This record gives sequence, structure tokens and C-alpha cells, in this order.
Amino acid sequence: MIRHSSLKPGAYSDIHKQLEERRVSMVRAAVAQPQMEAWDALDDEARQRRIRTQAKQRKRALEQEKKLQLAQEEFRRQQILEQRRQRLQEQHAVARRALEEERFKRALQQQLDKDKAAEEQQRQQQEQQQ
Repeated sequence: MIRHSSLKPGAYSDIHKQLEERRVSMVRAAVAQPQMEAWDALDDEARQRRIRTQAKQRKRALEQEKKLQLAQEEFRRQQILEQRRQRLQEQHAVARRALEEERFKRALQQQLDKDKAAEEQQRQQQEQQQ
């Protein structure tokens, strides 16, 4: 045990100040601990919110990308169908022209045959008349 007489003058007040500072710092720490935990909880909540927001953004981005891919595929499909339709129209037009030419040739040949037959008939009639 320390006797008062062995202490230097003012030592008691220094010890008292140190004890008071320790007590204040312990009280502050005790008060600060729940505050720090509350801040940590808020930080965790904010972090979780950020994570959820980023996940939603990624999900939206993936959905947008998927929609874009589907739209591009549909566009390509429509282009292919349009090209096929044009090719079929061209083939149909070529076939129609060929058929019309064939009909025209046939009709022309029939007319020539009729003309030859009429000439032949006229020639025979002229020969009979002579």
C-alpha cells in the first residue's frame, strides 16, 4: 500500500486524472461499441442492397441481351424468308415466261401449219380448176 507521505506533491491528482481518463475511455468504448455495431449493420445492409441492385442490373442486362439476340435471329429469319420469296418469284417469272414462249411457239407453229394447209388446199383447188 502506498502512503500519502511517499507520494510526490500532485501525484494523487495525476493518478486521479489517469483513472478518470481510463473510465471515460471505457465508457466511450462501451457507448461506441453499439454505435460501431449499428454502423457495421448499416454498412452490411448497404452492401447487401448494392449486391441485390447489381444482381438485378446483371439480370436486366442478360434479359436485354437475350431479347436483342432473339430480335437479331428473327430479323435474320425474316431476311432469309424474304430472299427465298424473291427467288421463288424470280423462278416463277422465268417459268411463266418459258411457258408463254412455248405457248407462243405452239400457236405460231399451228398458224404456220394452218397457213401451209390453206396454201396446199388453194394449190390443189387451183390445180383442179386448171
